[in-house]
Amino acid sequence: MSTCVAVIDDDPACRELLHDLLSEEGYAVHLFPDSATAARCLRELAPAAIILDVRLENPTAGWEVLADLRHDPVLHATPVVVYSADLRALQERAADLERQGYTILAKPFDVDDLLVLLQQLVPGASPGSPAATGAGRCARGCA
Repeated sequence: MSTCVAVIDDDPACRELLHDLLSEEGYAVHLFPDSATAARCLRELAPAAIILDVRLENPTAGWEVLADLRHDPVLHATPVVVYSADLRALQERAADLERQGYTILAKPFDVDDLLVLLQQLVPGASPGSPAATGAGRCARGCA
């Protein structure tokens, strides 16, 4: 089973790009178009990493997802790449995000940078191969 990565982004073009890129690299990719779908499914999915656009269906939705992840007993240790085209919001919260262990990526970004980040964030797992432990594999899909 491939390493599971969840992508939460309300932009269909970004979701498609990330799906194609990460799938081509051998990751099992699960896409979430909004915060409600992600909230309903992430815990069951148990991804090895999460890529989160903090600017979702409204200006606070992504930040709320991040707060929920931080307080979730199952998902709090899951590596998260926080990204956005809202550079001001990322800069304003950069110190807090880094202190909490989140990785920041500004849009637009180089896809190679994202791939390197994922390899660093999920030690023991590589694209196209099973995770080092049972954690981080896609448990089941969620509709």
